[in-house]
Amino acid sequence: MTDEIPFFVAIEYGIFAKYGLQVQITSCAGSGPCLEGLESNNFDAVLIAPPAVISFAAQTGNYLHFLTSGKLQGNVGSRSGDGPSFLVRSGVTVSSPTDLQGKTILTNAIGGPNYVVPLYLLEKAGVSNKTVTWKEVRFPNMPLALTSGQADAASMAQPFAGAMLANKTAYSIDNLFGEHGSFVNALGNPAMVSSWWTTPQKYQQNPDLYNRFFGALSDGLAYAYALPDFAYSAANKYTKTPVNVLSQIAFTQEFFQPYNSSAPQVRTMLQNWVTIMSYTGYLNKQVNIDTFLG
Repeated sequence: MTDEIPFFVAIEYGIFAKYGLQVQITSCAGSGPCLEGLESNNFDAVLIAPPAVISFAAQTGNYLHFLTSGKLQGNVGSRSGDGPSFLVRSGVTVSSPTDLQGKTILTNAIGGPNYVVPLYLLEKAGVSNKTVTWKEVRFPNMPLALTSGQADAASMAQPFAGAMLANKTAYSIDNLFGEHGSFVNALGNPAMVSSWWTTPQKYQQNPDLYNRFFGALSDGLAYAYALPDFAYSAANKYTKTPVNVLSQIAFTQEFFQPYNSSAPQVRTMLQNWVTIMSYTGYLNKQVNIDTFLG
């Protein structure tokens, strides 16, 4: 919802045009269709979470090429953003990680970021995955699933987590696992939540195209920070998310920093994903991080 803010600003402010680029937006119903579209040449670049790319490489041997970071959490210099994502339904008492044993936890996708991150935190805290029940529910349906008693806890995205916290139908337990939100607690600071990718073949065929794409996104990001109201308006146009909701999330519970493949921080952030995926058993093959960045 907010991951694409620099992209939306680059469209609306004419930045892509300045770089000689014409862009077309296509939505994907999950990481699988995004990866399939990229591999079948229907897309030139996709914005998805790193675990999907890492799993894809491990399962198929096909590595994508990293273009630039999307949404981050934590802080870098003066830019920062962090927020809760691990919630418990009001009326259910969880005062330590072990209290989650025997509980049902919602995630939007088994194996996705909002599954791997809390699973890692639980197992590091001594709570075996065998002692909890996971249930897949789409993010928009999680509040009702929680309040109706279908589950006890949820690994939830914004703005749904914020709405539940605001109306006190749930409370955050991120603090049971560290001083930050769950993603930073698990992945370190900063944590890369999403990123832009293409295939190595596409990049090698036209590196100038993708370098201009990176330049346009970087400029879009600079304008977004300088003109946040314009950024919210641009995001509202494409996502239909109310501006007041966007303003509570973008630049406060997440932030942006234009890292490209040569930035050493990118290797560290990707390696941190590999580490927690391996720890939780969702990566049983070795993955070469440098191949993503070559």
